[in-house]
Amino acid sequence: MKPRLLLSLAAAMLLAGCVTHETGSSSGIATVNPGYRPDVKTDEAGIWLTADKAEADLRDSANRVRDPALNALVSDMVCKLAAEYCGDLRPYVVRVPHFNATASPNGAISIWSGLLIRARTESELAAVVGHEITHYARRHTLARFRNARENTDVAAVLGLLGATTGVAQIAELPHVIAVGNIQAFSRDNERESDEEGFNRLVKAGYEPSAAADVWKRILDLKKAKHEFEYESYEDRTVRLFVASHPPSEEREKSLRELAEKTAKPTVPPPDRLRQALVGVRLDFLLDEVKLGQFRESKALFELLLKDDPLPGQIYYALGELYRKRAKDDDELVSMSYFHQACEAMGAPPEAFRMVATIRWRRGEKELAKEYFRRYLNAAPDAGDRDLITHYLGS
Repeated sequence: MKPRLLLSLAAAMLLAGCVTHETGSSSGIATVNPGYRPDVKTDEAGIWLTADKAEADLRDSANRVRDPALNALVSDMVCKLAAEYCGDLRPYVVRVPHFNATASPNGAISIWSGLLIRARTESELAAVVGHEITHYARRHTLARFRNARENTDVAAVLGLLGATTGVAQIAELPHVIAVGNIQAFSRDNERESDEEGFNRLVKAGYEPSAAADVWKRILDLKKAKHEFEYESYEDRTVRLFVASHPPSEEREKSLRELAEKTAKPTVPPPDRLRQALVGVRLDFLLDEVKLGQFRESKALFELLLKDDPLPGQIYYALGELYRKRAKDDDELVSMSYFHQACEAMGAPPEAFRMVATIRWRRGEKELAKEYFRRYLNAAPDAGDRDLITHYLGS
């Protein structure tokens, strides 16, 4: 990922509603009106200018996901949730393998690929995005900025953005931004965004229980380190989100109680997420592998396997996880996962090729040829077809 984009994302996080939020409506700042732009003489205009520059970088970035099906879903979902703000918000899907979404004060919505592979349904994704839209509508960023200006050296915090050159450094920003007593002001904003985001979710016709289900998923990811005896999962991959959205049992319980008091939609809620991800989901999963966080990624993949409708992709990602680590018997373990991928729903053609390649290297050429044939059947237009045909003829 280019440093310029990382800087833009970092700046957007500082200015967006998903890092630390202060005071909110209790500050006396009015809810934003549809079509609103701040007066150029105000401090808010300066915040918007920074957000506009970050959005410009994001718009042209190679890390922006331009898949038509996925963008169509996200745009429609944001419009339903935003209602009166539909014309003011511009959603972007960004290829960053971390659990996060942001809503900048200028109306740019950023949805990260790490969130997309962790959301089980469109309703769960909508719950997170609806929460962020509330931060935008309630102008929490402006309240946060004014509080930061009064309580910390904001120039010093912003100066750190210039040194940001990688995802790992971005992951540290929530803790940097929490300097001083800023964090103490976040609870009211989060509660407000939970409640109003829930209302937006329901009004848009989504599943009311999805908001609580998202928090349960985050809690499950936290507990994965104990279940699998792995390193602190939440301290890395979901750190960007949980730093400002503490995933507590109490929070899940509150949202669950709201859902229980709310009638289910009379029409089944839309769930187009899996279909919209068909063309890009495997790439997103492999981006998780590339993070080089073996234990955390394995915990995530094993958790996803419990209820994933396309387990073939998850098994393949697990195989890649072991293959790239390449320790001791990792090749055999990776081949086992590739085999499971081949027999599961959603098997990517690459799974057959990997089984064939490993078995060929191990001298099991007849069995390797079987999987090379299955690979070509699954991907008849494969770019390496001539090479595979050569292997089959040898």
